[in-house]
Amino acid sequence: MKKVILLFILSIALLLITFTSFAKPITHAFFRIGPSLSSKGISFSGSVDFFLDFWVAHVESDFSIDVTASNNALVVTPNASDIFKYVDFNWKTLRIEYGATRTVFSLFPTVWDIGKPPLGWTITLAASSAKNALSFSMDRGSYVARYEGSIFVDAFWYNDSSLFTIGPSKGEFFLSGGNSGDAYFIGVGGKLGDLSMNFLGFSSAINVFPNLEHQIPSRYVGIFKYNSERIRAILAITENEFNLEGSSFFKMFGGSLKIGISTNYVNETIPYLSTEAELSFEKPFGDKLFFLKGVYGEKNSLWAGMEWRF
Repeated sequence: MKKVILLFILSIALLLITFTSFAKPITHAFFRIGPSLSSKGISFSGSVDFFLDFWVAHVESDFSIDVTASNNALVVTPNASDIFKYVDFNWKTLRIEYGATRTVFSLFPTVWDIGKPPLGWTITLAASSAKNALSFSMDRGSYVARYEGSIFVDAFWYNDSSLFTIGPSKGEFFLSGGNSGDAYFIGVGGKLGDLSMNFLGFSSAINVFPNLEHQIPSRYVGIFKYNSERIRAILAITENEFNLEGSSFFKMFGGSLKIGISTNYVNETIPYLSTEAELSFEKPFGDKLFFLKGVYGEKNSLWAGMEWRF
């Protein structure tokens, strides 16, 4: 019995040594601290972004803490809701992710990409040769089957809806069709440089965006996506509303500036308009970094401080 236990312990030790030797785990931590101003008042905030790479895995975590003075007492509020902010296991033929934020397909935007797609797991099975690739995915509540070769064929299902798209391999032009509940639609689109477009017409007026809370039934929609080094934006327009999410990147004062905006307008009896803006600036100082981050919208806040990287 003792020999069996010893053999088991030695086997575990050998596995750990082998894993450590071949996986070569690499960790990075980004620690930020500084004063912040919000509707709750002035506080002293800190956060840690943690990155871990080993073998085929990439893991991102986020921890934060706020310290405020109230009624002659210090109030400490920790937040560890993003212990696993993003997880990626990539074996090439099999990929498992949590927290993916990319759009459904890089060649064209869809109604699913408007608003905030739900967080969740993405599981992809893929097979490829020199000129052809076939993949099947379960992506955050949706299902995708895709073929890419001299042409691409994409089939996408979510809730009680479906989208089928076909076009040349680089997406210069494509046709689409499908259903959303009892309504059917056809579409046409294409890609011109950094700009991709998708135009859809529905058989009856419906809420066309599954991930947008505030909307009004529409029959026609145009979706525009622009992705370059300095500007990233996605815009959806119907006969009754528009939704814009975008960000711009600049170099100034030896640092980098990012300006983001999110706007949703609905032409109801009483028009609805919601706008949020975000500004962030970062400037390195040796092994440290100065940061400034401001948010304007439903929640207003301003946070500045220093970042250390380990």
